[in-house]
Formats: sequence, C-alpha cells, structure tokens
Amino acid sequence: MQIHALPLFKTLRFKLIFGLLIIVIPIVIFMIYNNLYAIKVVRNQVAQSNKNLI
Repeated sequence: MQIHALPLFKTLRFKLIFGLLIIVIPIVIFMIYNNLYAIKVVRNQVAQSNKNLI
C-alpha cells in the first residue's frame, strides 16, 4: 500500500491563496505608487502657491 502525497500546488488552499495574491499584490503596488505620486503633486502645488504668495 503506497501513500501518495498531494503536491503543494494542487491543493485548493494553495490555489485560493495564490489566486488572491495574484490579484492583491498588483493593486497594492499601484496604490503605493499612486500615493507617492499624489504626495509629489501636492508638495509641488504647495510650493507653487507659496512662491506666488511671496
């Protein structure tokens, strides 16, 4: 009698976690990039406003 171990990548748990990560990781990367871009834009607008005030 042989016992066959299921390969890790065929388990339902792995497929669900992997699928979720494939969706979540790009979204998180995009959100970080978007946040950094927004910070840059706001700083530039504040600097321009201060420059125009003086």
